[in-house]
Amino acid sequence: DRKILEESFSCRVFDHYGSEVSHAMQCPESGNLHLSYEYSVNEFLDEDNNTTEDNKKAFLVSTNLQNVIMPMIRYKTGDIVIPNYGKCSCGRNSPLIRSVSGRVSEILKLKNGDKISGSTIIHFFRQVDNVEKYQLVQSDNGFVEVKVIRRKDFTDSDSDMISEFFSHNFGDELNFTINYVKNIPLSKSGKLQFIIKNSS
Repeated sequence: DRKILEESFSCRVFDHYGSEVSHAMQCPESGNLHLSYEYSVNEFLDEDNNTTEDNKKAFLVSTNLQNVIMPMIRYKTGDIVIPNYGKCSCGRNSPLIRSVSGRVSEILKLKNGDKISGSTIIHFFRQVDNVEKYQLVQSDNGFVEVKVIRRKDFTDSDSDMISEFFSHNFGDELNFTINYVKNIPLSKSGKLQFIIKNSS
C-alpha cells in the first residue's frame, strides 16, 4: 500500500514500469508515466497495428535502443496501456502513459466479442478480504473456471459476493463456475497469473 510505504519511510513513492524493452517512471507532478526515449522507441497500436487515439487502450510496441547484441524491433510487450498524447505539466517531452491496464493474456472474452481487462477482476478481488488467491481459466469455448483459495474466515457471504459480481457484470455473456481449491500453481516464471487461457 502506497500510503503505508510513504508513512514508514517518510518519502513519496512512485510507480515504475519495466519490460524487456522499455521503461517508464511516474511523474511526481502529473502522475503520468514517462517512457524513456533514451531506452526505446515506443508505439501505441490497436489490433490492426494502427496508432490508437489519445486515452484509448493500446498495445505497447517497443524498439529497444540498448541491446546491441540482439536487436528487438517493434517488439510486442504484451502490455495494454492508456496513452497520453498531450504534453506533461512538468515540461518533459517524453512519451506519456496514463496507466498500465493489464496484459494481453489477462483479458476475458465475452460471447458478444467484448473484451474485459483483467484490471476489472483484480480490483474486485482486492475488496474480498477472505480470498487468499484466485485465478480465472478461460477455455477456447469461452467458459470460465474461477479458482479460489479461501482464507479461514471465508463465509457464504463472500461466496455470494463473488457469484453476484460475475452474474451482475457479465450476465449471459459469460458462462462460469466457481471452484474452491487448495492450491493454484505458479507459472514457469514463478508468478501467479490471474487470467489464463486453456487451449485444448
